[in-house]
Amino acid sequence: MNNDFRRLENESVKDYKVRICSNKEQYNLSWENVRQILNTELGEKHGESKYRKWWYAFADGLDYQKDKLGHFPNTLSYGTSEESISLLDTNEQVIPKDQKFSEGTIDAAKVNVINMANEDEELPPYKETTEILKDGMQRSDKLVWMNQQQRKDPDFLLEAHGYDPKEWELTSSKSSMWNQHNKKHGTVILYSSKISVKPATSKFDWEGLVNNIETYQHPAPLVEFKGHKDDAYRTLNIPLFDLHFGINTFEDYQPTLNKILNILENNTYKEIIIPIGQDGLHNNDFNGQTANGTRIDKVDMVKAWGDMHKFYNYIIDAALESSEIVKIVFSSGNHDFSLGWSFVKMLEAEYGKSENAYRMGFDTRVKERKAFLLGNVFIGITHGDKARKNAAALFSVEFPQYWAQSKTREVYMGHLHRKRATKKETELIHDNEGIIVRELGTGNKIDQYHEDNGYTMAHREFEIFEYDKDKKTHIYYV
Repeated sequence: MNNDFRRLENESVKDYKVRICSNKEQYNLSWENVRQILNTELGEKHGESKYRKWWYAFADGLDYQKDKLGHFPNTLSYGTSEESISLLDTNEQVIPKDQKFSEGTIDAAKVNVINMANEDEELPPYKETTEILKDGMQRSDKLVWMNQQQRKDPDFLLEAHGYDPKEWELTSSKSSMWNQHNKKHGTVILYSSKISVKPATSKFDWEGLVNNIETYQHPAPLVEFKGHKDDAYRTLNIPLFDLHFGINTFEDYQPTLNKILNILENNTYKEIIIPIGQDGLHNNDFNGQTANGTRIDKVDMVKAWGDMHKFYNYIIDAALESSEIVKIVFSSGNHDFSLGWSFVKMLEAEYGKSENAYRMGFDTRVKERKAFLLGNVFIGITHGDKARKNAAALFSVEFPQYWAQSKTREVYMGHLHRKRATKKETELIHDNEGIIVRELGTGNKIDQYHEDNGYTMAHREFEIFEYDKDKKTHIYYV
């Protein structure tokens, strides 16, 4: 911790809190930074809002005293600090360390709110309302204890109305002053607060995600090819579509992983293709939304990312041992478009500069449809949430060179969590040739959306495809 942030010898708790909070901007701290610093030094476990609210109340008391006296009160220090306390004020006033409160002087550090009752006290009768609108927005009207600073704080307003700032955004606010008279406080200022909110748009916890990536270190050491090179041309395609990590965990997929590792351990390949994406992650942000903004089950995305990372590290390392060439292909999904791409870019950074790089390839292009050749076998990949019915024709037009060179043509798609294969002839090839469009199933758990819509009857399994130079030879069910 920066020494400027440590509690000084003989510095009182209040002096310390005042110093850190008042110099927040000077220290270039966020309220989350303030929370971490104060909790560490004071042994507390408070949230950032606790300290933020305390400081706003304290600052409100200073403003009141300034209005009354014409300047900030000159007796603010408790005289316990070994160094001066710099207050954030217009005069850049520095309070000497030896100056103490004189008798009869208002202790501004104890002034929580002037002309405001304690927020824990019972509010007077008020007709509170909450409206849920069709577009996902909501409106709330309630009576709130707050001061001038809090009226301008979106997070405070959201919390005061019962909304989590991480999940909701403030779109508008209006407050009207109320006066209530009681025996304890005299005339108390309240506010009739009206706010409009909408679901937050991907307030992504990048810090948590980056920490997860840094914590799970995989140095990508040199992995030697342990197979034997022979004249047999064998390739493998591992299209694990719709994994939905978040709904599913690494432990859930341990049996599938073991079967894949067994296949790789007992076979040798010229080339292995590993498409990644395709709704590998259940959410596209931390707010339970897909890439299209559809609200679904909210899952722990930091854990989901870590589980998926570990899962594919095992597969990639084993593939490098059993194949001369390994290619990683980003394939976009409708759940995790942005995060899926980011995940593959992370793998590219992890493996692309390692000693294995010369045997690896990465395709991170943002394309709805991708195709490549394994020998003379045409492999097309698309998620299937767009242009599903025209997939065969689209691939023939968009990849004419691969199409012309191939002897077998297959397209793989997911999305619907079901298995189906249809052989469809096209006008671009002879009658005795065709393309197989495969709808791949998944081995994932059934989430609430698929249960609600009755998508519960499909077989729960993944498929891996092996080819020789001209055709498919094996399908492994994992």
